[in-house]
Amino acid sequence: MCSHNQEWWNFGASLLTALATLAVVIVALFKDEIRNYLFPVLLKINLKNDTGELTKVDFNQPDASIGGVTHQSIDARYYHLIVRNESNQRTANQTQVFLKKVDELGPGGKFVSMWEGEVPMEWEHQSIYPLARNIGQPISCDLCSVLKPGVLRLHPIIMPNNLKATYNTETVIRLIFQAKCDEGVSKMFKIQIAWDGKWNDGDIEMKKHLIIEELT
Repeated sequence: MCSHNQEWWNFGASLLTALATLAVVIVALFKDEIRNYLFPVLLKINLKNDTGELTKVDFNQPDASIGGVTHQSIDARYYHLIVRNESNQRTANQTQVFLKKVDELGPGGKFVSMWEGEVPMEWEHQSIYPLARNIGQPISCDLCSVLKPGVLRLHPIIMPNNLKATYNTETVIRLIFQAKCDEGVSKMFKIQIAWDGKWNDGDIEMKKHLIIEELT
């Protein structure tokens, strides 16, 4: 009887050892998937604000009178998206925000698809940051800017030939964005920009000329 019990005991111990070894192997092979399932990265995009930030833009312009270029500085108002990682457990690694689609208001009040693809947007102050960033705390990226006296520009890092990113007259456009990182993606984020083609220096006054709103 004792021998029989010992055999069962040995079998149980061997089974537990085998299961433990299997568990170790599974964790080693699928640790990233398990971690993402238990503690997912939660990327979310929002409009930072609808007022924008008044600033200066410096650029060089060819000047034939001096046979070179002249330095100019003009007023501009920049608008931003903000990317949050709502997970307290994880960092969103190698994150970028992508423009996915552009629709423009056409005749008859209907929106027409003007461009569809995937192009990364600039981070705020992109020149001092890498193209892909790790997100723990919220980070801003450029959405668009309006230059005085009146030019609206989108701010993708690269410019596909068929993507219109500069508007000189009044327009209404709808844009779809998505944030992506090594651990996952955000939900699609849709925003509408309505601009009457005009400029004003004041925050409140400018909001009458350019209206940005999130769409559900």
